[in-house]
Amino acid sequence: MMGQLFSTPAAIVLSVLAVTLFSSVTDAQSTPERTCYFIESETLTSGMRMTFGDGYSLAGETYGTIHDEEAPYFAFYRQSHEGSHFRGTMTVTTITEIEHDTQIQQEIWQFSPVELVRDGVQYRNTDCGKVDALFAELDG
Repeated sequence: MMGQLFSTPAAIVLSVLAVTLFSSVTDAQSTPERTCYFIESETLTSGMRMTFGDGYSLAGETYGTIHDEEAPYFAFYRQSHEGSHFRGTMTVTTITEIEHDTQIQQEIWQFSPVELVRDGVQYRNTDCGKVDALFAELDG
């Protein structure tokens, strides 16, 4: 009786749909997704490239300038990031290179499809071409 149930055309179609759906979900989870963020304020111009990989992993980099004409102060910095994400929260290890100094810190960030907030600074989701151009300009 069980063999007859699965041999009906409707059961075969449902089985094929289930396998296709499962394959699509699995493929989507195993394909890294690149997302870029950008901020430009009176004292900070910064671009961030993040890649969300298998499971809940993430990796990325940030490049930017800190500029304060009143101080006067100007510095380039570059950061690399590794960590994990879950439900809008990232747990990130950040390595910062600034003014011939290297700093390592653990950070907790909040993110959504439209923004990423770290240390109270709000980065907006942007086209990765804009961030790639910033990296190219600063690498000059």
